[in-house]
Amino acid sequence: MSKPDSFEIRWWNRRDDEADEDMARLLTITRLAAFCDVPTLDARTIERILLNDASVCGARNASAFATLRGMLQQHHRKVRKPVFDRLNEAATTLIVEAIVEGLRMPGTKAVRGGEA
Repeated sequence: MSKPDSFEIRWWNRRDDEADEDMARLLTITRLAAFCDVPTLDARTIERILLNDASVCGARNASAFATLRGMLQQHHRKVRKPVFDRLNEAATTLIVEAIVEGLRMPGTKAVRGGEA
């Protein structure tokens, strides 16, 4: 096996840093959603949050909702938009639905009011 060059090392370090940032953003989104009692694994709910519809919250917390919305907008711009720009809407929707379904644990309620 050949020794990686400095470009390859920098490239992998950058990917690692981006993955850490993405994970931190997702953990913050999860924490804020818990504060607001929002079922974040429901794609329709995410769209309603992006449209600034606080009625999806089971608990009132205006500050947490505003921050949650901002974090979702940031995540949407960084992750979903680049995918959407390369694929058509139907393909992007199928990918997002598959990711959400993969996050659900069998035999548990993944979201408030979700299926068991």
